Amino acid sequence: MAGREDFARQREVAQRSVSRLLLFIGIGLSIAGVILVSGTRSFVERAVLVHGRVVAIEWVPIPNKALSAFYPIVTTGDRGDQRTIRTSAMIKPSIGETVDGLYDKANPLDARIASFWNLYFKPTVAGVMAALLICRAVHALVRLRRTAEAALQPD
Repeated sequence: MAGREDFARQREVAQRSVSRLLLFIGIGLSIAGVILVSGTRSFVERAVLVHGRVVAIEWVPIPNKALSAFYPIVTTGDRGDQRTIRTSAMIKPSIGETVDGLYDKANPLDARIASFWNLYFKPTVAGVMAALLICRAVHALVRLRRTAEAALQPD
C-alpha cells in the first residue's frame, strides 16, 4: 500500500511541476507577445504608408540552415519620386501585384507590406499560445488542489 501512495505522491509532484512549467512558458510567451505588439505599433506609428507594385521576388538563403526566405521588391511612388523597398513578407505576393507598404523614413531598410499577416501574425500566435498554456496550467493546478483537498476530507 505504501508503494501505491508513493507513486501517487510522485505523480502529483510531477503534474504540479509540469503545470508550473506550462504556466511559466505561458507567461513568457505573453510577455513576448506584448513586446512584439509594442514593436509593431511603434513601427506603424513612425512609418509612412506607400502604394507600390511588386516587381521581383528575391530569395535569400538563411545562414546555417537549409532554408531560404523571400523578400518582395516593391517599387513605389511617381516617376520623379521612385523608391525601391526590399520588404519582409509572411505571404508571398505575386509579381505585378499592387500592395500597400510601410517604411520608416529614418531607416528605409525597415519596410513591411501592410497586412495583418506581416504586422500582427507573430504577436497573435504568441498571445494565443500563451493563453492556451496559461489556461491549461491553471486548470491542472486547480484540479490538483481540489484532489488534494478531497483526499484530506474525512469520509
